[in-house]
Amino acid sequence: MQKYEALIIESAIQWIKEKKDFFICTIISAKGASVRPLGSIFAYDGTNKIGFISEPRSDDAFCELLNEGYFKEDITTFTYGNQLLNKEKTLCLPCCGNVTLLVEKITPSSDMLKNFLIWNDLIKKRVGFQRTINKENNKSTFITLPEYYKSEEKNVIKNEKTIQITYFPIIQVLIIGATPVAKHLAKQASDLGFYVKLCENRKLFLDNLAYEGVNNNFELCKEASDLFVRKRVDKHTAVVALAHDPSIDDDAISFSLNSNAFYVGAIGSSKNNNKRTKRLKNAGMNEIILSKLRAPIGLMIHSQTPTEIAVSIIAELISLRHTL
Repeated sequence: MQKYEALIIESAIQWIKEKKDFFICTIISAKGASVRPLGSIFAYDGTNKIGFISEPRSDDAFCELLNEGYFKEDITTFTYGNQLLNKEKTLCLPCCGNVTLLVEKITPSSDMLKNFLIWNDLIKKRVGFQRTINKENNKSTFITLPEYYKSEEKNVIKNEKTIQITYFPIIQVLIIGATPVAKHLAKQASDLGFYVKLCENRKLFLDNLAYEGVNNNFELCKEASDLFVRKRVDKHTAVVALAHDPSIDDDAISFSLNSNAFYVGAIGSSKNNNKRTKRLKNAGMNEIILSKLRAPIGLMIHSQTPTEIAVSIIAELISLRHTL
């Protein structure tokens, strides 16, 4: 999942409490130029559109169909793509692609509220889970996935009576140090749907954040770096050490490498990384654990500026998501 999809579920809960009817749409198959992975969700209450399926004009045209009462049943499947589906021809996707949606018409009730509260709770617990929708009665059940379940396993399974959709936790990026690279990385990661939390307790850097007004892309945590990681790290976590201060970075790196974080990276040149490796070895860390550290950090794209370095880091994170 991405963080805006968590917002969709929170909004759905509010709409139910306000007795609003609305639609939840889930991508259950796609070919060609789909811009969203299977299982991605989209919500519309007749006015507010949260999330997206494809490009904005196609999504707006789809919402017009919702407004016109095109979908009469509580649950429907609907495909749009390169075929003509409306007068303005705005439901066409580029490159002859098509997307099939599970369209659920949600009518507020106590049972429906309970359903979405369970969904929201699973997201907040940061666990993988499966939602199974019974197409005959539009009821959903949820089960938590075991830790070993891999993201490359099929995440939408359809049969005559049910549709099963698998969701994985929203990836969080834990950043150590509010440096220029960190600020760019926080924005890029947030824009791409990651949760971002930044650890900083140095007064000068905190003053700079307040002065620049850039701390709206992340949750700011003012605590020791090792404690920051210890309280939050899990399998769907990337830890990025950017403080450029061994007294801050090393503690976070040491704990992260001994955790189940899928990514641990540290900024610095090869020379500085060799010094870091020596320090961690002297502190008792073995070479097998140390080999998990990605340093120098990021993909090798000859980045130099803070923005370019941030791009190289986020690209490396994206390239590794499939390993979860």
